[in-house]
Amino acid sequence: MTRYSAIPKLGISEKKRLRLFLLLVFFTSTNLSAQHWKYPDAVDEKMEQVLNFMDFGAKFPEKMVITSTATPLDLLPVSVKLMLDAMLINTSESVLEATRINTELLDRVENFKNKSAEWGYVKTRLLLNKTVLHALQGEYFSTLWTFYQTFSLLAETMDKHPGFPPLHTLASLFNKGLAATKEYDTKLTCLLPNPIKVNPELMIGPWSKVEKPLFESFNIIFEEKPELPAKWTITTVTQAEKLVYVVYFLNMRYSPKALELLSVTTNSQSPVDAFLFGWANLTLGKYADAKSRFEEHLESTQSVILKRASILGLYYISIIEGKKVTANTWIEKAEKFPDSKAYRDRVAKRELETMHNPKLLKARLLFDGHLFSEAAEILQSIDLNSLGEEFKLEYYYRRGRICMQQQELREALQFFQKALDPTLPEKSYYKAQSAFDSGEIFKRLKDTENARKQYDLSIQLAKNAMREDIENKARRALKEMNY
Repeated sequence: MTRYSAIPKLGISEKKRLRLFLLLVFFTSTNLSAQHWKYPDAVDEKMEQVLNFMDFGAKFPEKMVITSTATPLDLLPVSVKLMLDAMLINTSESVLEATRINTELLDRVENFKNKSAEWGYVKTRLLLNKTVLHALQGEYFSTLWTFYQTFSLLAETMDKHPGFPPLHTLASLFNKGLAATKEYDTKLTCLLPNPIKVNPELMIGPWSKVEKPLFESFNIIFEEKPELPAKWTITTVTQAEKLVYVVYFLNMRYSPKALELLSVTTNSQSPVDAFLFGWANLTLGKYADAKSRFEEHLESTQSVILKRASILGLYYISIIEGKKVTANTWIEKAEKFPDSKAYRDRVAKRELETMHNPKLLKARLLFDGHLFSEAAEILQSIDLNSLGEEFKLEYYYRRGRICMQQQELREALQFFQKALDPTLPEKSYYKAQSAFDSGEIFKRLKDTENARKQYDLSIQLAKNAMREDIENKARRALKEMNY
């Protein structure tokens, strides 16, 4: 007698059901394993050191040593360090050194025989590094070409390995970057690729304890929802993640939130924390604290980034406090530092060469700190007859901006229209922006015809003032209105 005679034979329908069951189990288990995929602990630990700036600025060896047991993921911590050094040391030398190391890593990744999901992911990250490094060196055609290579490899790798979680998180950021670029300059729409399809479920799992939270913080760069920051309670995992949130809060005029995050005691800090402390305090009218932080940042030898911006902060304080120090003195101090590609450093040169009215400047900075009532009080104390034409134009613009933030739309409109008086200086940011803001108010008031006229005027004034940024957003506004 056969031992297995008790096992029944399966009919055709039972076999189909069994195959269906096995397929279901296979795909479910694959999806579950994908959601639980993680970086190896050793990679995450090294990444944590890098993102906490533990070895920031440390020199790379002449030749990278990659062990025979290494995987593509082992290259990631070095790839992240070289980019942090390039962007936060921010000298031509640091960018060239980062380019050298990144090129070597790209050569090394090609030596891996198994072109796995990890391989495609890491190579995509290295190509993304290359894109940013080209941009930092002003190599725009190379930037565009390498961006296409990066995007193509990401899409190709996702087609081959659709269940690999980090690819979906990276693709989501790419898509948001594409949308933001198209919104900023509609002329680029025909040159940019289509978005990549992502699976939100695969973005849920904790594939890295330090990099996934950092990637999620990048998402806020593309959000810019003014109502959110005040409600957020932020707990960051690394200093790099904290840096992203602090810069976001400062840009969104939530200086108290920025200070709250910066004040959390940790064992490390970013090389620009002192500057960020200074700027947050400056916009809150805490000038003594701001001054000490700017001076602390200037004494640091970790990097040159934002040194000129710290000089600018000190210059602003001297103007507000009525100290008789000429602008040339501050310009000379700023020029002692090497050129930096940081936006605030580039703005510093222009601002140091610009005349400032103490009260208008103080109101402007308080506005940037979300202290709208305090800024309005400063402006109301100004004798309008004492102002020259340029400062009078700035006065009307700033009164309008404050009223707009306080939802006093018709009062704001009155100030903006005064700023647009043809007797006031023509080639001015204040006029172009006043026309744009007038368009925004008319749009809120459902007066589309006057909104269109103000946007058209803004485009004209923006061209006169050579402000392509204002011209582009006015054109976008008209396009949204189908004009």
